[in-house]
Amino acid sequence: MEIRNKTKFKTPHLRAFVNKISKLELEPQNKRRLVVEVVPSREYVSGCYYSAYHHIEIRLPPRVEKWQVGVVIAHEMAHARGRKGDRSNEYWMRRSVRYGFTPAAKQHYQWCESLPLEAVKPKPKKPKPTPVEKVISNIERVEKNLNNWATKLKRAENAITKYNKQMKYYEKRLKLIANQE
Repeated sequence: MEIRNKTKFKTPHLRAFVNKISKLELEPQNKRRLVVEVVPSREYVSGCYYSAYHHIEIRLPPRVEKWQVGVVIAHEMAHARGRKGDRSNEYWMRRSVRYGFTPAAKQHYQWCESLPLEAVKPKPKKPKPTPVEKVISNIERVEKNLNNWATKLKRAENAITKYNKQMKYYEKRLKLIANQE
């Protein structure tokens, strides 16, 4: 089973929910090819099962109760197991203890409260450099560039000296060959 997380919640925490509920709801042969994608939602907890792709999409808002996460995962895994999503079955499922958002479902999924569900902590932003720090970094950059160009100049001067010596050698060689003929 593959879990794709696009929310602010930690993936291992969501994986714990999915694994625990999949043990209750799915048979082992159905687990292997199933993809569970958790995406952000603005306000409501919801889900969708795409049977052609064996893909479950769970939508979670920034603030969510843990039992609701358990209910929606179990509900979509019931669809993955084979429960139809037509009107009569969906009506029954949404009002049931096991697959619906009822007070009894809150009691049924009380064990979800023991699982962690935390948001990923954002990385701290680097402080903005002061104007003095900017100028110092610019001076360092210019010094580095000057050193690079001075090195290139020195290499060019050495190459010119080397080729001038070779030119004198070949000119002398040409004179010697011309004198011998």
